[in-house]
Amino acid sequence: MRYVAHSNGFTLVELIIVIVISGIIAVGSTRFITNTATGYAGVVSRQAMASLGVIATEKMTREIRSALPNSIRVNGSNTCIEFVPVLAANRYTSAPVSPAAADTAVSVVANSYLLIGGVSEYAAIYPSDVASVYAPGSASPVTGTEIASLSGSAITLGANHQFPADSPTRRIYIVSDPVAYCYAAVSGQNGVFRYSGYGFNSTMVAPPTGGTREMLINQVAPGSVEFDVVPATYARNALAKIEFEVAAAINLGGGAESLTINHEVQIRNVP
Repeated sequence: MRYVAHSNGFTLVELIIVIVISGIIAVGSTRFITNTATGYAGVVSRQAMASLGVIATEKMTREIRSALPNSIRVNGSNTCIEFVPVLAANRYTSAPVSPAAADTAVSVVANSYLLIGGVSEYAAIYPSDVASVYAPGSASPVTGTEIASLSGSAITLGANHQFPADSPTRRIYIVSDPVAYCYAAVSGQNGVFRYSGYGFNSTMVAPPTGGTREMLINQVAPGSVEFDVVPATYARNALAKIEFEVAAAINLGGGAESLTINHEVQIRNVP
């Protein structure tokens, strides 16, 4: 008996079904990979925004928290906050406080602070209001000239000075020139910048001029920065409020995203 071998193949219908199923699987796989990649990019972008916001807020908080009492002020549009940084604090045993005559000698409790070269350092006693803090002279809460020397329990002022009033707790501060954090658009970068080394201005200039400008954070949404100050009361210390939006560096296809940072800083120091 003779056997004849027959070869079996695909019919056209079967081939079309295979092509259709393969196409469905390919489309589904592509969408799955695309959605996964988009989701990962979104997570990375949001983490980056959160990290930028946290770092910027922490840097501002560390400085503002230790500001000289009654030295924090904001401009009219609330886009800039200014304060006088405290370098050290002590208690004085004697000082040229009114009605005593102006003098250069201040005696303090045993001191461990050393003057910093290249940094302007002033003495401050009982800063009771913002206006007097930013108008240093020969009879103001903040000395108009830098401290000449500091050794042991003696502080020598740079010129004769008369402080207007005694501190209830006889507290004396050593402070430096004002510092400001302001929103600005510089070279196409929308951000919050740190300004320093520009000196005291009786009227707030926002942003300050004549000093050093350093970028704190970019990717800030225009019009989102707002600073505010809540004065101290007998029940609590003063508060500084910080609010801004960090914009995403990339567009994920669903519209521009942003992260709102809203933070409050309690001012530790009191007059």
